Amino acid sequence: MPIATLTEVRQLCSSDYDAYLARVDELDAVHRDALPGIFRARESGRPRTLEYFEALLADPNTLMIGAWVEAELAGYAHAILREVEHLGIHVGRRYVLIDNFAVGPRWQRRGVGRALVDAVADWAKQRGATDLELEVWEVNAGAIRFYEEIGFEPQRRRLARSLA
Repeated sequence: MPIATLTEVRQLCSSDYDAYLARVDELDAVHRDALPGIFRARESGRPRTLEYFEALLADPNTLMIGAWVEAELAGYAHAILREVEHLGIHVGRRYVLIDNFAVGPRWQRRGVGRALVDAVADWAKQRGATDLELEVWEVNAGAIRFYEEIGFEPQRRRLARSLA
């Protein structure tokens, strides 16, 4: 597929709420379909409230950005600046956690995700962060492949065992 011609990567604002919800709906469906024992179908209403979205936008330690192709929100990233104190065996450090990340299916493998991660990395560096971190579900092989292609490496592994 050809690289998408990004119109812009910018901070999201309240007026982007509906476009954000469209991407969130897609991401929620991926998780729900792959892991129905963890994620359930929404009973009604919107996948995230406007109040939740606006709280993220207002938080100075949170970045909410979107990649726009023409007039469409092709993808978004929600990142959080975190600090770990120098305590016990932990080295004090500042890092950014990519907490939520989605690129619409028709925009995947076209440079949108890379542009978003690059923008998060720039924001993180401006705030003195030394690393980017994220978590990804093992069933999401496409996302794992993408993250590894752009330089993310496994750092720890979380395992689960059913008691049913």
